Amino acid sequence: MMLQEISASNNRIRWISKGDFPKNLVSLDLKSNPLAGIKPGALQNMPRLRKLILSDVRGLNELPPLDGCTSLEVLRLDRANLSKIPDHICKTSPRLRSL
Repeated sequence: MMLQEISASNNRIRWISKGDFPKNLVSLDLKSNPLAGIKPGALQNMPRLRKLILSDVRGLNELPPLDGCTSLEVLRLDRANLSKIPDHICKTSPRLRSL
């Protein structure tokens, strides 16, 4: 059995790097972490990812590219203090239904 869901909310996570999470994840919850940054490629090429929760992530200013997250349906960004979201997010995540 492979790990499919990670809930790491309220864990004081400040940085996410490429390779921190398995590419076969279906759900990733990082809400309420003081994220200062997400390194390039950290959340890319995760074709099974359906839900990404970045609510209450106050230190992050820009959502990184989500290229290759073709199954993404739910992206929670409420109270995330983001000033920029990739222009092509709907193109790279065609199944996105909730933003």
